[in-house]
Amino acid sequence: MDSYTILCVDDKEANLYALEQLLKNIPEVSVVLAKSGFEALNFLLKKSVDLILLDIQMPEMDGYEVATLVKSNQLTKEIPIVFLTAVFKSDEFKAKGFEVGAIDYLTKPIDDNQLLNKIKLYIKVLKERDKAIFLQHEYQNMTDFMGEGLYVLDTNGHIVYINQAGLNVLGFSLKEMLGKNAHEMIHYKDKFENPILLKECRIHNIFETKAPYIGQENFVKKDGTIIDILVSATPIVEKGKIIKVIVLFQDVSKIVEQERRLLELEMQKSQNYQEFISSLVTIIEKRDTYTAGHSQRVAQYCEMIARHLGIEESEIELLVNSAKLHDIGKISTPDSILLKPSKLTELEYELIKDHLKSGYDILSSVGSYKDVAELMKYHHERYDGSGYPNGFKGDEIPLLAHIMIVADSFDAMTTDRIYKQRKSVKEAILEIQNSSKIEFHPLVVKAVVEIFSDLKEVSYTPQMPTTELEMHRFSYYFKDKLTDLFLIEYQYLVQKLFLKSENPYKKIIRLVNFGNYNKLFGWQEGDKLLILFAQYLKNLYHDCIIFRIEGDDFMLLSDSEIYIDIDSIAKEIFQDSGITIFIEDGVKVTSELEQINV
Repeated sequence: MDSYTILCVDDKEANLYALEQLLKNIPEVSVVLAKSGFEALNFLLKKSVDLILLDIQMPEMDGYEVATLVKSNQLTKEIPIVFLTAVFKSDEFKAKGFEVGAIDYLTKPIDDNQLLNKIKLYIKVLKERDKAIFLQHEYQNMTDFMGEGLYVLDTNGHIVYINQAGLNVLGFSLKEMLGKNAHEMIHYKDKFENPILLKECRIHNIFETKAPYIGQENFVKKDGTIIDILVSATPIVEKGKIIKVIVLFQDVSKIVEQERRLLELEMQKSQNYQEFISSLVTIIEKRDTYTAGHSQRVAQYCEMIARHLGIEESEIELLVNSAKLHDIGKISTPDSILLKPSKLTELEYELIKDHLKSGYDILSSVGSYKDVAELMKYHHERYDGSGYPNGFKGDEIPLLAHIMIVADSFDAMTTDRIYKQRKSVKEAILEIQNSSKIEFHPLVVKAVVEIFSDLKEVSYTPQMPTTELEMHRFSYYFKDKLTDLFLIEYQYLVQKLFLKSENPYKKIIRLVNFGNYNKLFGWQEGDKLLILFAQYLKNLYHDCIIFRIEGDDFMLLSDSEIYIDIDSIAKEIFQDSGITIFIEDGVKVTSELEQINV
């Protein structure tokens, strides 16, 4: 079984212990612990690791400094870094982290399931990387083994050097060949057993002509077998005189076999890389359900448009493959941006744009995918030049890319997003028509109008979590980090996911004088009390959805009436605290649900 080393860096021993115990649940992982940035860097100078889990707030050297030094060293710059921090509260922290080379963030307190599943995803990518590297080494070894024979002649035609490949072809030992006249040893007769005189030897004649020679000759092996050989002989001239002749040779009978083996290897490499790409796509699909179906639908729309326009079959194949992989770069997009259930901030939008470059780098690194990479890099450009990354316009963008741009936009319009209701096919076609010569190529728009009008509506594409695991991943957004209660800003999305009624019963609980409690006992004690109260509510009102509205206000929603015993709460949670409980009573919530299919 492959083993992968994860370096955990944190100045708190309790945090390191918790990480170590958690990561032991992954069989392939071995864990190394470092209590400071200096300790981590010293370890990295001696041994390599596969992944770094790095705390930000540490004395002497913080996580940003450690990451900067790791990424500046040639030996360690490729190691992926995931920040573990309690300070992930602003766009500035995000930008700084990604700027110094982090691939992701996890905020404290860390959700065990979320961390384990992220680590498993990273290990899967590392395994596919190692598989590709192993195959590349095998390729190099095979090339070395099939290398040409080589010998070097002095001015007398004697062999002063011969490589192992040459000895293997001819069957002689090194001792038998060194110092011997090459013509007399291996080149004295042709395949018809006719003798070849020295003056007729085209290799030996290089000493006279001083010109390189490439051609087919006959060599005699040690066992007397005469074989056809391809020869490339080159004179080495110094001060106008030939001092040596270097002869490269290869058994003709093996060339066909070599070519066959090379072809098989190239096919194996291509298949392996396709499997690697497929694995990346699978990982993306598991991270973001929208991207999965989206890429396949875009590929289908591209094929429909291309066939309508009479595009050649080979071009259609290229287009379809590019469409399937056009979002492959999202493998590098952090969950915190990829799964955000609301519109992105300006900074987040700039960060997600990087998926285009990541995708291009992944695909262009292998010859068989270079054409795919060259096409997919245009899919966020626009006809009028308003797109990114290069602002290309009009005919600067290939027609195939114009098709993908329209297909990509059409699918985005006609499928559900958490924060945006989909359009009907008719509405989407109208919007595309209105953007002809602005965002979209008019020829492609015309094709869409002609062939998409009778298209069936896209089936429902859920964006909300449907399993407990997905809920944990999405909880980064929906849940308050302190109390693990839902955040009020996502009330309507969570309400529609968990309640049957659009007008549920509501209770608001306000904790009066909580600010004074914080002043008297400190924020930490106040946080402990809030956590205790939140757990009390979850245990007692398990049929309700519970939200933290602000610092000390809470809301309960339920399909049935909610009864709250103020005296019990005061006695069990807030006795002698000076905090008064105020209940805002239970009319149903006014229906304000946005028209969102979740």
